[in-house]
Amino acid sequence: MQGLLALFLADGCRGVDEDAGSLSGRTTRYRQSPPWLLGDGPVVPQPGLVLCELEHQDEADLVAFAAKKLQQVREDGSAGAEVAPAGCYVQVSQRQGAAGGLARAILLVFTNAASPEQEAEFNTWYDGTHLPDVLRVPGFVAATRYRAVGGSSLGVSRPTSHAYLAVYELDAGDGEGLAAAAAALGEATRGANAMYISPALDRSTARGQFYIREARGE
Repeated sequence: MQGLLALFLADGCRGVDEDAGSLSGRTTRYRQSPPWLLGDGPVVPQPGLVLCELEHQDEADLVAFAAKKLQQVREDGSAGAEVAPAGCYVQVSQRQGAAGGLARAILLVFTNAASPEQEAEFNTWYDGTHLPDVLRVPGFVAATRYRAVGGSSLGVSRPTSHAYLAVYELDAGDGEGLAAAAAALGEATRGANAMYISPALDRSTARGQFYIREARGE
């Protein structure tokens, strides 16, 4: 099972570059990039993002790892690290799309079901219909969905109040490529042939933003 720790930082942080200890995985650094897909601006204002992708046996292992990493962030002393929001997530469905690699860019989409009674419908639609629809849009190559866990036990503010996170991988390597992918996605959601959006999605709270991978050492 895969877990994900997302740290949203005002600046870089040395503490999260260390290995995962007893949990195998990898750490990748990204920087926020316009265009904003959903909403009037970034859902999380910090421009930096560190993603720790982890293999774990249960949620307790993942949350314990997250707590350790967050303590390292606070002790590191990087700008804004003491108030860095963080998200801790577990994978809820199989990764879809191209074979796994190191994505050049990603889109994070934060969502909620419209109601607790519609959560099963929401997840069925998202995994079975929406992800395949988005992956047919030029520029989008893979996607993985996660569910937020362990927020109150981490001792820091959560990045958002959303229960679910989708991480879309893109083959764009710069802002121009991301703008083209965003435009293509926008086109796919409008008009007579627009992709289906389930009423089980709470559209009023859905938010998303793009990130470009940073070269190591930047």
